[in-house]
Amino acid sequence: EFAVTNICDVEWNPSSIDDVRIPESQKMPILALTKTYLQRTPEDGFKDLVQGKGRGINFLLHGPPGVGKTLTAETLAESSRIPLYTVPAGQIGVDPVKVEPILKTIFKIASRWKALLLLDEADVFLAQRSENVQLNALVSVFLRELEHYDGILFLTTNRLQAFDEAVLSRVHLALRYEPLKQEARMAVWKYFL
Repeated sequence: EFAVTNICDVEWNPSSIDDVRIPESQKMPILALTKTYLQRTPEDGFKDLVQGKGRGINFLLHGPPGVGKTLTAETLAESSRIPLYTVPAGQIGVDPVKVEPILKTIFKIASRWKALLLLDEADVFLAQRSENVQLNALVSVFLRELEHYDGILFLTTNRLQAFDEAVLSRVHLALRYEPLKQEARMAVWKYFL
């Protein structure tokens, strides 16, 4: 038994996504894919040969720090009136044996909450596989879990080097964020002050 006080309804800000300073040509596909996903019924969508595979939607946002990648996911959750579950990828670890159950738990929680899942700074999970056996195993574990996730996932990274092709094939929309121009930087500062 426990006591809970001060519970109230969430006050959503449906226009919060409007404050993100990215081109409309990038914002509109994110909004459209998310809206379509949220309006689907269990019978809708792509049917994979394997039960429970391929029902989620995955976004990859990449670009320099401070250009709105994380803010895009945060405000999209807010404007869509869904919970946001943010996990810094660094907290998941890099040991494939330990990462697998952690990812399963994260995906399960996000799915149960019907939350938008944000894996921030997900570089290590996106890396191109090479001779590094541990990295290969880590990316493989991530891909396996990603295939079965049925929610909205945002992956962000500051480093655009060599992405693994298998990761990119599971991303529905990848967007490069360019450095903000002075006018956009000023608008961001004004918004947060």
